[in-house]
Amino acid sequence: RGGNDIFFNRAAPGDPRSDPTVAAIAAWADAERQTLLGPVMPEVSAIVFVRGPVAAEPPFVHDAFVPGTDLFVLEPPAPGGILRNLTASAHAAPADVRDPAVDHDGTRVAFAMRTSLADAFNIYTIGLDGTGLRALTTDAALLAGGGTAANVQPTWAPDGYIYFASTRAGHVADNLGNLDSEIWRVHPDTLDLLRISYDPAPEVMPTFIGTGK
Repeated sequence: RGGNDIFFNRAAPGDPRSDPTVAAIAAWADAERQTLLGPVMPEVSAIVFVRGPVAAEPPFVHDAFVPGTDLFVLEPPAPGGILRNLTASAHAAPADVRDPAVDHDGTRVAFAMRTSLADAFNIYTIGLDGTGLRALTTDAALLAGGGTAANVQPTWAPDGYIYFASTRAGHVADNLGNLDSEIWRVHPDTLDLLRISYDPAPEVMPTFIGTGK
């Protein structure tokens, strides 16, 4: 079902824009989401963001190196809040830091970082207090078949794994001149690593819908 009225289908009973059938489906989705992920939309106590120059590149190219970025947390997220650099001590020279994703408990951040031209983008986690930095992938920049490895765009899953886009398989995307990006997952504690997708077209930005699928 399409059209602008889809955005009003949960209006109050009796409202001509309401749709009881769609409202029932949406209520089921809400219940599923709360069962899997807990209470929806807890109070926001801080925000995490990247500050610095941003790479300008096509959506399926991930190997541009633009140093000078870091992860920051602002707590509380308001004028006058305390601003802390989470990754200042994570690299000896200016690095390219991107794609922060806060876990469901609000205690850790997953992100991608490339520390130099000789390094690849790898997935890291760090506590919101700035402690516990850990590399979850350790790929070298240059792949055996040529090209630059990149592990980017992490997202936390309800099952505790981190899913991300990666060119670490080293093959070229169908009808494109750049490396193919596939979806992988890694466990932030055991470092168990598994390739999820096998597709000649690039996959990017893994995202979970509200019910955790």
